[in-house]
Amino acid sequence: MPACYVLALSAAALLPAPDTTIAATPPRQIIKLGIQGFGPGFFALTYERQLSSQWSVLGSVGYLGYSRRSGTIFYDYDGSIIEDNYTTRERYYNTNVQLRRYFRRHTIRPLAGWFAAANLHTYLRNSREQHSRYTNLNYNLSRTTAQVQFLLGRQSSLGRRLTLDSYLGVNLRRRPSASTNRTQGVWIEGGVGLQVGYRFQPLARR
Repeated sequence: MPACYVLALSAAALLPAPDTTIAATPPRQIIKLGIQGFGPGFFALTYERQLSSQWSVLGSVGYLGYSRRSGTIFYDYDGSIIEDNYTTRERYYNTNVQLRRYFRRHTIRPLAGWFAAANLHTYLRNSREQHSRYTNLNYNLSRTTAQVQFLLGRQSSLGRRLTLDSYLGVNLRRRPSASTNRTQGVWIEGGVGLQVGYRFQPLARR
C-alpha cells in the first residue's frame, strides 16, 4: 500500500500545472443612474450585465414621489365662508427587467452602440388624500400595474469607464374601456430614458 501512495504522488508531480494565464473574459457590467420617462417619470438605478457580444440583460429599481397642498372655498347658505384644505401625496415604486440586443458585435467596446430592447415594467402606486373639513373625501389607495415596453436607443462610451444610455420607446398597458361592457383596452404611449453609467471593467486602451 505505501508503494501505491508513492506512485500516486509521483504521477501528480509529473502532471503539468494548470495555466492560470488563460482565462475567459469576464462578462462586462455597468451600473447606471438616471431617468426613465414612461407615464410618470422615475428616478432609476439600473444594472446591466453582458450575456454575449450582442445580448445583455438589465434590472432596475425606481422611485417617484411628490406631495401638494391645496384648498377649496365654499359659501354656506347664510353667506359664511367654509374652507376645506387638503393634501395629496403620490408615491411610485417600480422594477424593470429588460432584454437588450445590440445591432453589432463589439469585442473591443462591449455594451456600446445602437440597440433594441423589450422591457417589463412593474410599479406600485400609493395615493393618499387628506381633507381638513370634509374628511369623508379622504382616501388611501394602492395599485400595482405591469406594462410592456419596446425600446430603441444607443449607448455611447464617454471614455473608458463612463457611458451615456439614451432611448425612445413605446409603452403598452391595459386600461378599463369606456364601453358599457367594461372590456379592457390597450393604451399606447411614448417615452424616453436617459442614464449615465459606470463600467465595472474599463475599456481597453486604443
